[in-house]
Amino acid sequence: MPVDLFTALEITAVVVLGLVALLMVVTMVLSAWYTRRERRRAKRRRYVRTELFERLRRDEPDWAGWVAALSAAEQTQLAAVVERYLRTVSGDDRRVYLDIAVALGMGERVDRRLESEDAVTRSRAVARLTLLEYPVSSDRLLETCLADQQSREAAARLLHERRESFQRPGELAVGLLVWEGRRPMTTWGLQTLREHSDGDPCALLLQGGWGADDWGETVLEQSCSVLGASQTTTGPEAFGWVFEQLDHESPRVRAAAVEAFRQAGWRDGFGGRIPFRRLFADSSRVRRAAYRVLSYWGDERARELLQWAVIDEDDARTQLLAVRALASLEPDFDPGQDQPGWPDRSWDWVRAEIEAAEGRRLLTRSDTGGAR
Repeated sequence: MPVDLFTALEITAVVVLGLVALLMVVTMVLSAWYTRRERRRAKRRRYVRTELFERLRRDEPDWAGWVAALSAAEQTQLAAVVERYLRTVSGDDRRVYLDIAVALGMGERVDRRLESEDAVTRSRAVARLTLLEYPVSSDRLLETCLADQQSREAAARLLHERRESFQRPGELAVGLLVWEGRRPMTTWGLQTLREHSDGDPCALLLQGGWGADDWGETVLEQSCSVLGASQTTTGPEAFGWVFEQLDHESPRVRAAAVEAFRQAGWRDGFGGRIPFRRLFADSSRVRRAAYRVLSYWGDERARELLQWAVIDEDDARTQLLAVRALASLEPDFDPGQDQPGWPDRSWDWVRAEIEAAEGRRLLTRSDTGGAR
């Protein structure tokens, strides 16, 4: 081996060992620094928590004076403690922590984050403002939360949680949730829409009347699912845009539109406008939706339509669903021998399911009685 090559290898080895040693030292220093920092934080946290509980027992805790005497680091730890308890307490106890949050100026600091360019920062700020019950105007929400779906959903949630503080919060919240109608709602946003529409979906019906033509398939499907779960006394005239979705090019939307009438479609004025016989010739997805709705209504016309649909249904799985729906309305019904077109296989299957369920019910009753 040439001498110069041997020397180069030695130098490389020394450099590598030096770098490894340096990395170990840096790691140890950073670890020690991090450990000391966490210990200081824990010490400050214990102090503010102990002092907090001690002052809670006083008649006049003087939150403002105490907070002003704390260092910036101690105030940071107190804010974390307050926010944690605000997520778990209620009633008068919650009011105390809200007073401390005011003394700390937590709301003002969080409100400034609404101006952030980052969508995650904005949406988290709205969520914290909801928790802190910090006063935010509807104009402020509209100025800062329209740029992205995440922020709009957070603002809609704030409007729901603090609806007593706003005029017509439902209309504003629903408008935010379906703002452009192209971005599907998240599970969180969809739950918020359901809660805003529960018992009074008029705001959603109005928004659909104004903008459903521009909504994407998923938003239409989500909106119809909310309508199907919402009790309402609104007449069929408000559902005009929903009736139009029965002719939508997507079977997903058509099926959702059928189920949108679950709570309202049994009333006068609706049934005659829902073309069930045409829907029974639609895709299996749409047919299944129609069978579920008729089963839920359970009136005489629903039973007649289901009997007619069961005989003509040519998809075995969909036919089974229709037979189940009919059996749930007429548990004593037996097709007999006078209906040669009746699907014996599906009916036998459903009858076996009913007998098995009845057997389990009797067994459970027997076991309960024995335990007693």
